[in-house]
Order: sequence, then C-alpha cells, then structure tokens
Amino acid sequence: MNMADVLTILQTRFDAGQALKPYNNGSVIFRIRQIKFFNQNKYAVVLLSTADKDFTIPQVENFDNGNIRTVDVAANEGNAYSAHLLIKLAPQEEGLPKHKMLLEHVPGISRHYVKLFLTSEIKEGHMGTFQNVNHEEKRFRALLELDGKPSLTIREALENGGVLENISFVTTGLRQDGTDEEPCIEDESAEITLKVARGVTSDRATGLLQRQINKFKELGSKESVIRIHTDKGTRSAFIDLTEEDNFLEQGFFQLEKVDDFANPLQQAPAQIRDDLVYKMIGLLEADEDEQEGVANA
Repeated sequence: MNMADVLTILQTRFDAGQALKPYNNGSVIFRIRQIKFFNQNKYAVVLLSTADKDFTIPQVENFDNGNIRTVDVAANEGNAYSAHLLIKLAPQEEGLPKHKMLLEHVPGISRHYVKLFLTSEIKEGHMGTFQNVNHEEKRFRALLELDGKPSLTIREALENGGVLENISFVTTGLRQDGTDEEPCIEDESAEITLKVARGVTSDRATGLLQRQINKFKELGSKESVIRIHTDKGTRSAFIDLTEEDNFLEQGFFQLEKVDDFANPLQQAPAQIRDDLVYKMIGLLEADEDEQEGVANA
C-alpha cells in the first residue's frame, strides 16, 4: 500500500461522513475536516481536529471595567483544536513507503494520537490479502508509523551551552498496599518534577541527570521527560527508562516556529489555511536543501 492508497481510503471515509472516532468514553472526538493537494499534487494536507468535553470553561475580562464573563458552552460542545498534517507524496526512498511529514503543534493532537487515529481509519477502510509460504491466502490490515526527526541529542544540547531546567519522572504500577479509598482502583501513576534552581550545563548536568535517572529507575519509574533550555527555546526529550540506557543519545523532536500571518491563526479552523501550508512546505523544502548540502559537502 502506498500513500496514494492511504489518502484514497481517508478521502472515501471522509466523503461518507465516517472519518471520526470517539475516545475516553466519548468525551474526546477526533475527526478529519478536509483533505487537499498542493503544488501539482506534490504535497497533501490532512486537516485534523479534536474536541474535548472535559475542559475548563473559559472566562474573559472586559479591559474597560474589569467585568469577567463566562463563555456560554452548550452541553454537547467541547474545547476544539485543529492541526495541519503536511505529507510529501514522493517517498524518501524508491520502493519504500516512507514519507516526510510535518505536523502543526497544537494541544491535544500529538503524534501518538494522530498515529492511533489514522491507523484506525486505514484499518476500517481497507482489508488486503496476500499468500503465505504455503500459498494460502491471508488477510492483513495496514499499520501507520510516525517517526519524529531528532534535531539534536541531549548530549549535544548540553555540550553546546544548553541549560538543564528540570527533570520529570513518572512511576506507574499496581496498588498493593490497600490504602486507596476506592477498592476498584488497581493501577496508579505518580509524577515527580525536579526543578534545577541554578542552571547547570555540560559535565555537571550530565552527572546530575545520570544520578537522578539511576535513582528513580530503582524506585520503579518507567519514563522521564528532560527539559533543556537552548538558544532556540526550551526543548523536551522523552525517555523510556525501561529500554533506554544510553539516555544522553536520545534526541529532541525538531520544532520550528512560523509567524507573520496577514490574518491571525485560529485555534480550530474548519478549513485548511493555505498560507500556513505554504510556510510548512517552505520549512520542509529548506530542510531537504540543508540535508542535500550536507550530503554533498
């Protein structure tokens, strides 16, 4: 299955009003709002949106008199966000269904949820067949993977002036002490954040990280978030402590900022913003030019 097949499946489900999926017992919903092609079908954009009923009802203040008003929200409405997913239709390598993508960074639409949602949509819309070694016909469903591009590793960030800000550790496990008030609760999670009062860099930060990670691994922590301030802002690296020993070689996901819009971006546009898409295409092509320059150096 190639990317054209995937987009055909998504478009078919969208046209039929089926490209949506509820989560969290119906309190969150994901959906496709639009699919559009750009630059002579060189790129495709899928506009994704999410809405969450479990949110804090917003309040606004009048700057003249200081009065605060609560925004009216209907019973079946939720806080909404939209994100543009840009896909380059030409694969990175001939014969391999691997494509470059850019995802607009907004609350509630992470790579994890996009992967779950789009994989579910593809499974619902397609069932393929193949013959095994015994020439028996078998059915299969396609899977989608979204890999983040690391912009630099934790070690590189610290060695190039990055300042360690804080470290968070998450511990999950079964309740076995019988102290929970609700006997039906069997699983719990706890997060501890260590804030670094005085920013440390380079070797001192490396030693501090190693000592704290070893300590919390022994206490049962499963994952960690390390935040380092660099000249491009604060970056976060997510580490699976159950698998990763050489944590310093873990990378940050690359984030780029786009601005200077004639009309301000909305939180949840219902239609694709062409001006944003062309800025995203520019970022992707600039990155490709940079990589090509490195390869030719």
